[in-house]
Amino acid sequence: GITRDSAIFPDFTSSTPSAMRDEVLQFLGWIFAEGRGVKDFYTAPVGFVSAPLAPLYGLTGNYTNDVLTKVDLDPTQRSGLLTQPGFLSSYITGNDPDIIHRGVFIAQRILCVELPPPDPKATVLIELQPNMSNRERVEATTGKGTCGQACHSALFNPLGYAFENYDAIGKYRTTDHGKPVNAAD
Repeated sequence: GITRDSAIFPDFTSSTPSAMRDEVLQFLGWIFAEGRGVKDFYTAPVGFVSAPLAPLYGLTGNYTNDVLTKVDLDPTQRSGLLTQPGFLSSYITGNDPDIIHRGVFIAQRILCVELPPPDPKATVLIELQPNMSNRERVEATTGKGTCGQACHSALFNPLGYAFENYDAIGKYRTTDHGKPVNAAD
């Protein structure tokens, strides 16, 4: 169900979503077949790459559409399932990563935090302004001094910020809307 505008994301093709799914399954199969554990699930800098995924990882070479090739990835950029394009592409807002829902996923599914219902005064994210990063937009809407301060600023946002180095198709990036990425808490 993942779709992207090919004019904005030329490395995203019609075969990319199925390749993302196949990579996740291959990665999980590798974890189990190799007798690896939870640590490697979250930290192994390994990917299973096919032609549609190679550009998302910044890889060149001869990859096919049908065969996934195990590759060692740069451990300063990739570690485990949560830095694979399949996970990262699942949470976007328009053409930007969805910091909040990436953080909510981590809180609920990994940290097992039971979340309260949203504040009735909660508002939608403000429009992205020129010279504003995605993180700045989220902070302006849900950060300190807003109704989202208690949950968002203290929990969801920091968890989501950890993934700000990845764009809406899971490519590693160092800038966001012309500004340096800030992936720190």
